[in-house]
Amino acid sequence: MDERTDAKDTARTEGFSDGVFSIAITLLILDLTVPRIHGATPGELAVALRSEVYPLAVLALSFGTIFIMWVNHHRLFTRLHHVDARIMASNGFLLLLVTVCPFPTALAAEYLGQPAGNLAAGVYAAYFVVVNVAFNLLIESAARSRHGSRHGLDEVVIRRLRARLRFGFVAYVLAAIAAIWSAWVSIGICAGLWVFWAVDIFGAGPARPSTA
Repeated sequence: MDERTDAKDTARTEGFSDGVFSIAITLLILDLTVPRIHGATPGELAVALRSEVYPLAVLALSFGTIFIMWVNHHRLFTRLHHVDARIMASNGFLLLLVTVCPFPTALAAEYLGQPAGNLAAGVYAAYFVVVNVAFNLLIESAARSRHGSRHGLDEVVIRRLRARLRFGFVAYVLAAIAAIWSAWVSIGICAGLWVFWAVDIFGAGPARPSTA
């Protein structure tokens, strides 16, 4: 393949991925419902709105995490010179998990604060463990591509990405384990990781990708 074909294939893969990320983020909002209470008093509406606090909080967490994943994905693909079968397969696996995100989000939103909340939080954290593994597969596929990179996906960058992935993996595993005892601790760890990724990625500058 010539350079123009390589660039076109990379752009098409990234464009398709962008569409999947957009749809997944849009689907998150569908689980929010407007309280419908005929003749509701302000107090009754306030009570109904309080029932949406958990869904809103978990939605915001999932939205932020998917957004950071998308930024990381974009920064990675700006460095890729070519997408081979291995990269496309690992990217497809990651996108599959992105489309699944509304399910663990809705599960956690529905059951937090209830007896089954610990299990729901554990499933939510475990989902991000698998996402972390998928992102790691994509990074490793890009690192091993014989076509190299466009702007310097070199060993220094790869080592930094691997270190962040290991940190995220351990933290998400701890969040999943913590859910056995406390749903709030589990969700808190996930939220803390979101803050870590956000600070890391937006402090990285355009030349240094972070990792979700």
